[in-house]
Amino acid sequence: MTKPETSKKLSSVILVNSVFDIDKLKKINNDDSTIISFDYTSHKILTENGIEHDLSDNFLNSEDTKKIQQNSYRLTKWYDDSTVSSMLTYEEINLGRLFYVEFHYFLLPFLKKFIEITRICKKYGQKRLVTTFDLYNIAKLFDTNTVALDEKKQEDFVYDHIKIPIAGSLNVTLKRSHYQYLKRISETIIQNLIEKQKQSKKAVLLIEFDPVKYENLLSLSPKIGVNFVLFNRRRPAIWNLQSYSIIKKSNTFVSTDQNLVTQKIQEKIKNKQNELIGQLHSLWKNDDYFAKFFYFESSFWNIIKSNFKELCEKRIMEAVREIEITKELLRNHDLNCIMTWSESGFNEQIAIHLAKKLSIKIILLQHGIIVDEAQAYEFNKFSGIIPIHSDKFVVWGETTKQYAISCGVPEEKIHVLGSPTYDKIAKNSDDEKNIILLAATAPRKIHVEGHLVNELENYENLIMSICKIVRLNNKKLIVKTHPFQEEHDITAVVKSVDPAIDIVKKGNILSLVKKYDSLISVGVSSAIFETQLVGKPVISLQVQYDVGTPSILKADSCLKTSVDELDNVIKKIEDKEYRNNVISNASKLLSQNLANAGNASKELLLFLKKLETQTS
Repeated sequence: MTKPETSKKLSSVILVNSVFDIDKLKKINNDDSTIISFDYTSHKILTENGIEHDLSDNFLNSEDTKKIQQNSYRLTKWYDDSTVSSMLTYEEINLGRLFYVEFHYFLLPFLKKFIEITRICKKYGQKRLVTTFDLYNIAKLFDTNTVALDEKKQEDFVYDHIKIPIAGSLNVTLKRSHYQYLKRISETIIQNLIEKQKQSKKAVLLIEFDPVKYENLLSLSPKIGVNFVLFNRRRPAIWNLQSYSIIKKSNTFVSTDQNLVTQKIQEKIKNKQNELIGQLHSLWKNDDYFAKFFYFESSFWNIIKSNFKELCEKRIMEAVREIEITKELLRNHDLNCIMTWSESGFNEQIAIHLAKKLSIKIILLQHGIIVDEAQAYEFNKFSGIIPIHSDKFVVWGETTKQYAISCGVPEEKIHVLGSPTYDKIAKNSDDEKNIILLAATAPRKIHVEGHLVNELENYENLIMSICKIVRLNNKKLIVKTHPFQEEHDITAVVKSVDPAIDIVKKGNILSLVKKYDSLISVGVSSAIFETQLVGKPVISLQVQYDVGTPSILKADSCLKTSVDELDNVIKKIEDKEYRNNVISNASKLLSQNLANAGNASKELLLFLKKLETQTS
């Protein structure tokens, strides 16, 4: 690796990304240098130090960003080709597919940087390149004289670390392995507190369900005669007194390592992992295939090879363990069906494939607002919220049903039963407090827009403006961000306006419902639906970075406005008659979007009971 020259300043193009040593950059920067920032973090560092720079985003046009998104979707399917698929198959499961979402989170920003550097090299071909290390290997493909500004840093994948909320906006970050270790210890302790559980004769398997969110469903299950087995491999099944009480009272069987993994299973897992390591060594010999497949304007296989192998080996070893544990689970229980709210999750895919082999029915449960536009189909399918493998699709209302039919889902697979998570929502009385909730959904990193500096800058400016306007109206503000752990952090922006503003990053938004009198939603959020259900007005600020607009926002159920008009809208909803008209409009539309309001848990349980008799 070539180090930058500090004694002799040359004409350079300096490419920076993420956190870097600003002092080193200052030493090599001169009037003839061009500095280009590749992300929001480096852009802010340069801006705060008063250093003039360009943005890598400016080397892309709208067609480029569209192609980057499409090619990332395409390239995540590397595992499908017959050249490699046979070496990836275990228990008839293609192991490469299990982590396609995580690979996309790695690949998308890489492709963006790859195309940007391609364009930059065409423009500045005569100048030497100096880059931060995470751009070095890309730049070196185009210019062998590229020099590195800093040393190699550890590069992690999106799910290598788990962020655990402590309070408000405070998080603690744990390594994935440490988190799993602590989770297993906690499960051992908790299971000792639960009386000896009986393994049900006939049961419904719930995968990655939050007991608190689905409290009504679990609590009613003994009365209807539906037995649940909870199988949470990522999230804890029990983490507080409330979740413990729900599990205990509902007689829900919690399946964990403690009641699944024997010494014999451990030995089998180890042996199978060793076998798979040998297959992976054979897989990596297909260099020609990978070089041809990982091609976007030019081949980039040699650049991602090391990271790609690391991700594959990590997740495939985990997959063997999870497959064997899930097989044991399916052997231990007489399952009527499996219920999940996504087909894209690592463990969900495993359970779906293994259940299919045993002719166990799969039910996909709608868990949030779906953007029901044709342009959102590819994203919805990629995210696993449209049924591809599931036998039944339980949706909230008629609107979602019609969208699913337009996506090619057979009508007989779709069941309009409502949402069990909203059964306990009741209309609030008129004693609302002087508080506004801001549901702040940032540009998401699953889309190119979540990596564009201008989009993130505009988003932060929008959030700052909203905070100031709410404050000028003498209202208190609570900010609820999207729960995804890699969500763009706006804590500093919000606190710069008012340190007293509460920021909530985790938890069910329904727990906040009684605390606010109206909602401001930036982009698409299920908070819109939840606020309308309790009979409170919603102000919607639509943004360009959303994949589309759900029907609920197209209709007059929300006060659609711009930030320029927000002050007037906040003042308008102080008028009781105006406020009531807004709430009334939303109420008329809710029946199309939410069936069996207040009774969905019972309807779903009756549906599950009927399904049990049909499959017995």
